[in-house]
Amino acid sequence: MGNVDPVLVIVCMAIASTQTAWSVVVPVLPLYATEFGANATQLGLLIALFGIGRLVVNIPAGMLSERLDPRKMLIVSVACVVVLQAVTAFAPSLTVLLVLRFLAGLAGGMAITSGMTLVVHLTSSADRGRAMSLLQGCQLIGGAFGPALGGLVASLWDYRAPFLACGLLATLVLVFGARILLRAPATVESAAVGPDAANREPATVEPAAVESAAVQSGAVQSGATQPAAPERSLLRRLLGDGSFLAICAVGFSVFLNRFAGTQSLVPIIAYTVVGLSVGQLGGLMGAVTFTNLILVTIVGRLSDRIGRKRVIVPGLLVVAVSQPVYALTSSPMAFVLITLLTGIALGFSGPTPAAYMADVAPADGRGTAVGIYRTFGDLAAVIGPIGLGWLVDHTGYQAAVLTLAGVMLAATVIFATVARETVGPRAAHPHATRPEVARSG
Repeated sequence: MGNVDPVLVIVCMAIASTQTAWSVVVPVLPLYATEFGANATQLGLLIALFGIGRLVVNIPAGMLSERLDPRKMLIVSVACVVVLQAVTAFAPSLTVLLVLRFLAGLAGGMAITSGMTLVVHLTSSADRGRAMSLLQGCQLIGGAFGPALGGLVASLWDYRAPFLACGLLATLVLVFGARILLRAPATVESAAVGPDAANREPATVEPAAVESAAVQSGAVQSGATQPAAPERSLLRRLLGDGSFLAICAVGFSVFLNRFAGTQSLVPIIAYTVVGLSVGQLGGLMGAVTFTNLILVTIVGRLSDRIGRKRVIVPGLLVVAVSQPVYALTSSPMAFVLITLLTGIALGFSGPTPAAYMADVAPADGRGTAVGIYRTFGDLAAVIGPIGLGWLVDHTGYQAAVLTLAGVMLAATVIFATVARETVGPRAAHPHATRPEVARSG
C-alpha cells in the first residue's frame, strides 16, 4: 500500500462502501420484506430493483462525469447511498421499500460509474491495470464483507440495523477521505498518480501520434481542429469502435458469470445435484474469493506489462472450456475442482476488461464509455439470473450451464479476433500516453 496513491485508495474505499451497502442486506432483506407480507415474486422484484436502478443510471452518470467534477459526483452519490440506506431502515410499507431500493440502485450506480471514471482520469495506460485491479480487490472485499456484517448486526439488534451499519461505514469514508479526494487533480494531465508523482517526468506523445489520434477520433477535419463532438457523435464513435464493442461483450459475459453463474446456477448445482452443505459451499466460495484477492495486484501489473489481451483471453477461455464439466458429472470432487478453476480464472481476467475499456475510450468520452460498459454488465446482472433460472426450471441445469459457457466462449472469440491490443509490445492504441507506445504506433 505504500506505493499506492492515497487518492486512489479513497476512491476504492468509497466504491467498496457502496458494494457493502448492496451486499449487507442479502441475509436480512427477505426477513424485512416478509414483515410487509411480500411473496416470492415481490421479493425477487425487491432484489432486482437495485440492479435496475444501476442499469438506468450508468450512461447518464458517465456523461455527467464528463461535464461535472467526478470527484464531487462520487462524494454526493456516496452521501445519497448513506441517506437512502438510513431511510430504508424505517420504510413504512412494501411500496416505499421498493421505491427506496430503486433509488439506492441509482445512487450506487452513480457512485461506481463516477468512481471508475475518476480512476480512468487519474491513470495512464502504464498503470491503469494496477489501479483497476486495486479497485476490483476493494469491490470484492466490500461484497464479501457485507453479508457477514449484515448477519452479525442483525443478530445483535434487528434486521433493520444493517442498513444503518453500512451507512456508518460509508460516512466514515466520506469524513476522512473527502478532503484528500477534493485536493486531487481531476485528470492525469494535471499530475501523475502515486506517491512519487513529484519525481516523475511528464508523459509525452509524438506529434504524429497526436495527429493520428485526433484524426481517428474525428477531432481534426480538413487540417483544422474542431470543437469536441456532442454526445450523439460520441456515442456513434464508441458504438462504431469494434474494440469497444468487443470489450462490452466481454463485460456482459463476466457479469453474467458472476451473477447468473457464481451466485445463482453454481449454488443450485451444489445443493440439488452434488449434495454440498451450505457451509461447504461457503468455504469453497471463500477460498475462491481469497485467491482472487491475492491475484488482483499480480494481474494488474501483468496486464500493464505484457498487454490486456494476453491476460483477458486465456482466463476467459479457461472458464468457457471448463464450465461444461458441470453438466457432465455429479461428482463432489469434480465440482470443487471446476469451481476453483473457473473462479480463479475469472478472477484472473476480471479486473483487466475495465482497464482495456478505458484504454480504447476517447479522451473526451471516457465517462460515457464507463457508463456504456457498466450498462452491458448490469444488463447481464439483471436478465442473467432470470433467464438461466427459467432454463433450469424448464429444460434442466445442463442447458443453463451450456448456455453460460456458450456466451463466455462467444465473447472471448469476438474479443480475441476483433479487439486491438492497447499496451505492451503489441500495442496499437492511438491514444497511448507513454512515449514508447506512441512511437511504436
